[in-house]
Amino acid sequence: MRIAIPVLLLITFIAILPAARADDAAKAQKLIDRAIKATCGNNALAKTKNSITDDAGVYYGMGEGLPYTGRYVMSIGDTNRYRMEIIGQFVMVTDGDKAWGSFGGMTIDSTGAALDAAKEGNYIAYAMSLIPLQKPNDNFKLSLAGTETIEDEECAAVSVDHAGMPTLTMWFSNKTGLIKKTKYKTRPAELEFQAVDDETIFHEYGKFEGIKSPIKMTIYRAGKKFVESNPQKVTYPATVDDKEFKKPE
Repeated sequence: MRIAIPVLLLITFIAILPAARADDAAKAQKLIDRAIKATCGNNALAKTKNSITDDAGVYYGMGEGLPYTGRYVMSIGDTNRYRMEIIGQFVMVTDGDKAWGSFGGMTIDSTGAALDAAKEGNYIAYAMSLIPLQKPNDNFKLSLAGTETIEDEECAAVSVDHAGMPTLTMWFSNKTGLIKKTKYKTRPAELEFQAVDDETIFHEYGKFEGIKSPIKMTIYRAGKKFVESNPQKVTYPATVDDKEFKKPE
């Protein structure tokens, strides 16, 4: 009996584990559902598949803050595509399984670690749009990730896992339902593609075309302030011109 009782407890634990995980995922899904409702609702979320964001902010990656203006284009569909342009500095595009960058008039295809990092970033952007998380699915796995107080707001966290993507954790404000903070591993070129934490705090939201979107946020990379971003305008076009993602000849 001394052996049988521990074995019985182990069998019982193994039996209830799948149910506990399912309950955990269901609670995480409720936080996602609430965030979608707070943002715009399920029907309007489809409108956000294409977005163009005009940004203004300060870059701290080289120490002293440098002002910048940016333009970001995202298109979600059979192929997820993302264009990041820092005006007068560089353009970086990820188009499905391909990526390229243009710097100082020179255009370079991303390969190896650079391509892998770009694709991971594309998956992160896709997951953060909440579009693939509208319904439970086997590709994006959700789990609860604790609670935290962020800028005096109580928040509950959800972790998202997907093949080919680092774990993304999103904290949702209990007050507003909106995303308050995100955290994931990124592999930036300036650090020779070594994995470091990227954390973003979303301080304030605005409304563009009836959809709530961040208008003030701070990004921390490896624990240091990296970017202060203040999006000025967000539009949601029905289609995006393929030229946005086309590599220069």
